[in-house]
Amino acid sequence: QPSTSFLDMGCGSGILSIAAAKLGFKPVAGFDIDEEAVAASKENAAKNGVAVDYRVFALGEGAVTLDASIEAAKGVYPDLALQGKKNNSAVAPFQPADLVVANILGPLLIAFADEISGYVKKDLVISGILAELYPDVLSAFVSRGFREVSRKTLGEWSTGHLTR
Repeated sequence: QPSTSFLDMGCGSGILSIAAAKLGFKPVAGFDIDEEAVAASKENAAKNGVAVDYRVFALGEGAVTLDASIEAAKGVYPDLALQGKKNNSAVAPFQPADLVVANILGPLLIAFADEISGYVKKDLVISGILAELYPDVLSAFVSRGFREVSRKTLGEWSTGHLTR
């Protein structure tokens, strides 16, 4: 699928975007709010001989009102402590992609559903969602024109494949 573009939101070590590039997706891009994750992704892509456009980027310009339960989760999810970080205005925005994978905590998927939707041309995979929160995340995207294709739950975590 050489004409299928791919965007990895919350790229972590870059494993999904590297796999996408190896499978022939093009162009492939990824971002994370964590600078160390982006550095690791760039290093891993180079080791794997693939070209991926990785950048440090925060959805919502890093601004979101986090409730007490999310604040309490900062110890469990250190990336949440990075919320509030402004994006470098010199960094060009990402282009919408045919397939977007968003491995981002459920409350942030809901908070940024509008922005995330704007990056999706057709398919969206949402993951890293506590199963109990999945229905709320799903409804945030259904209300923005998506429908669920499939869902997988492993232990307490859920992943969904959505399409427009």
